[in-house]
Amino acid sequence: MNKYCIITGASSGLGKETARLLANDGWSLTLICRNERKTKKAIEYITEENKADVDYYLGDLTVLQDVILVSEILLARGREVAVLINNAGCLTQGRKVSKEGWEFSLAINYLAPFLLAKCLKPLLHSNSRIININSSGHANQILDVTSLNAYSGYKAYAHSKLANALFTIELARRNQIAICADPGAMLTGFGGNLSATMKLLMSLVKPFLPSPKAAAKQSHYLATCSKECLINGGYYFGSKEIGYQIPEVSMAKSLELWEETETLLKGLAK
Repeated sequence: MNKYCIITGASSGLGKETARLLANDGWSLTLICRNERKTKKAIEYITEENKADVDYYLGDLTVLQDVILVSEILLARGREVAVLINNAGCLTQGRKVSKEGWEFSLAINYLAPFLLAKCLKPLLHSNSRIININSSGHANQILDVTSLNAYSGYKAYAHSKLANALFTIELARRNQIAICADPGAMLTGFGGNLSATMKLLMSLVKPFLPSPKAAAKQSHYLATCSKECLINGGYYFGSKEIGYQIPEVSMAKSLELWEETETLLKGLAK
C-alpha cells in the first residue's frame, strides 16, 4: 500500500494526533494548516518517536483560492495519494465571513473538502480513500440547496455537516472510496470562539470528554484498515458503521447539492 496521506487542520487536536499515529506507522504526510508556527511545533511532536517524512503547506481553508494554490503545488509534485483526511472543522458564534464572502462553517466544513477532493482527483486512484470528519450535528437537518451560504446560528454548522455527509455519499456513488468519521465530543479547542454561555457549558463537560489522542484511533483505523473492512459511503463512529441520520427529503438532494456546489465553485478549479 502507498502510505502517503494528506491531512487538513493537523496543527492541533485530532488532526495532530492522527498524524502522529500514522507517522509512527511509517506513513509520509503532508499537512495543510493555517498557522506556520503551530504547524512546525506540531511536526516536532508528530515526529518525536519516528523518522517519518512530514511536510506542510500553509492555507486558510476559508479562502478557496488558498485551496487551489496548495492543490496546484501537490499536483505538480505528482505524488499518488492513498488517503485524504479532511479533518479541519469550524463552529462559530455569530456569522463570520471570509474575504471571498463564504460563511466560515460552510467554507471549512464543506466547500474546502469538496474543492480539495476535486482538485486532487488526478492523484487519487481506485483504492485511495477520502475520510471526512463529520459529527452528529448533521442529524435530522433539512438542507436548502439554494441558500448554502446563509447563516442561521447553529444550523449553519449543522447544515455544513449535512452537506459534507451528502458529498461523501455522492463520492461513493461515483466510485470513490469515501467515508464519514464521527469522533464524538472530545477535549480540544474546537468551538473556542463560542459565546460565554456555551464556553461555560463546555467547561462543565470537559472533564468527562475523551482526549484527541484517544479519538485519533478512529481516524487511524479508517485510514489503515483493509478496503474490505469499509462500507463505502458509510458513517462511522469508532470502528463501526452506524449509518446517517438524514431525512429522506435531504438524502434525495445529494446530486442537486453536488451540481449547485459545482456552480458556486465555477471558475475556481478546472
